[in-house]
Amino acid sequence: MPWWEYRFSLFTLAAVAFFVGSLGYGIGMDRGRQADRVSAPHEHEHEQASATGAPAIKPAVSEEQSERAIKGTTDVARLIEIGNHEFDADRPRLALLAYEKALTYQPNNPDVRTDLGIMYRRLGRFDEAIEQFERARKSSPRHENSRYNLGVVYMHDLNQYAPAIAAWEDYLRVAPDGQNAESARQGIAAARRKLSQSRGAG
Repeated sequence: MPWWEYRFSLFTLAAVAFFVGSLGYGIGMDRGRQADRVSAPHEHEHEQASATGAPAIKPAVSEEQSERAIKGTTDVARLIEIGNHEFDADRPRLALLAYEKALTYQPNNPDVRTDLGIMYRRLGRFDEAIEQFERARKSSPRHENSRYNLGVVYMHDLNQYAPAIAAWEDYLRVAPDGQNAESARQGIAAARRKLSQSRGAG
């Protein structure tokens, strides 16, 4: 598949509803593994969006209600679900708040850290996105999506082709038959062409 931004989680499909007392925070939606949910990037011809597009869902609550809900809970599962909801609603600032707080309790959760990196990328904060993908990669020797997304940022956002090749080769080492394996191989080939062109121009 093309340059899709795949997300990853440990949750199976579930319908989850949140009710936060007087805050009135309520979310109800069918959840899938984060690898099955996608989001459009901020540029580059939807290299990480679904083939049919992935429009943002309509937020169930206001930003103020969501922020109060994040600040008012220490439940990690709840924080992750709020973060996922805000991810899908295309409200990256709130997703960052939820994921960052969840990571204070589960700092070695590579799935949440990868989603945090995706949100940094959406905000154009590429160095911070790379930092999160690297931390997720190092905390989980076989974590696929942190490696794949690392290559995407290097290739499409920073035009750093050698690191992109290294990231995707690392992905293929972990998941040679993975969901993004063909995409990674195509990315490596494209990055090598870019490197060859830049050397020829020099």
